[in-house]
Amino acid sequence: MELDDLKLSWANLDQKLDRNWKLNLQLIRQTNLDKAQRKITNLIWAKGLALAVYFISLILFVEFTFDNLGVIHLATTGILLSTWTLAICITSIHELHLITTIDYALPVPDLQKKLVSIRLATVKYLRLGIWIIPLSFAFTILFFKAIFGVDIVAVGDTNWMIANGVFSLVVFVPLAIWLTKKISPKNAEKKWMNKLLKGNGSQITTAIDFLKEIESFEKEESAELNA
Repeated sequence: MELDDLKLSWANLDQKLDRNWKLNLQLIRQTNLDKAQRKITNLIWAKGLALAVYFISLILFVEFTFDNLGVIHLATTGILLSTWTLAICITSIHELHLITTIDYALPVPDLQKKLVSIRLATVKYLRLGIWIIPLSFAFTILFFKAIFGVDIVAVGDTNWMIANGVFSLVVFVPLAIWLTKKISPKNAEKKWMNKLLKGNGSQITTAIDFLKEIESFEKEESAELNA
């Protein structure tokens, strides 16, 4: 009889441990999923605001292009900036689509894979922004014409113009190419990459860390129950 009571006590204890484990897992999962979702929501707002700015800029660049169709270098400046901004808008829309379609009901490993794929896409698209560096002189031309009504190419010193062109080709273009190679998906896990994405993609890394905590807790509790 005592043996039967002991077995019953052990069975009850196992049930309580199993129930406590499930409750703890549910609590950890829900808490960390909520934290991850809040981080992703912040990212959506940041991406949405950036897209709005880029879209307004695109409209202004296109308007600048049409207003200066009669001047080749000004029209070319507008076309270059419009094309670059359009590309940024397209990639931003795709990023927002990926982020807003996250299914938080997925199993943790699948959700992690989804977030990792989004982070890789974010890093990939970040490289497009680098090409603003060689376009810096185009922004200078547009700024003086749009704000002061001055065509600096027409009134500026020829040697100064040539020097700017050569500098862009010799320094800025190679720099943009080097940065494009450096900022690649294979370096997505690097600490400096997360710093570079600060506020505009680093939220994904933080969300992934929250999911890793859930996965780690599951493994620890499972190991203890099986011990």
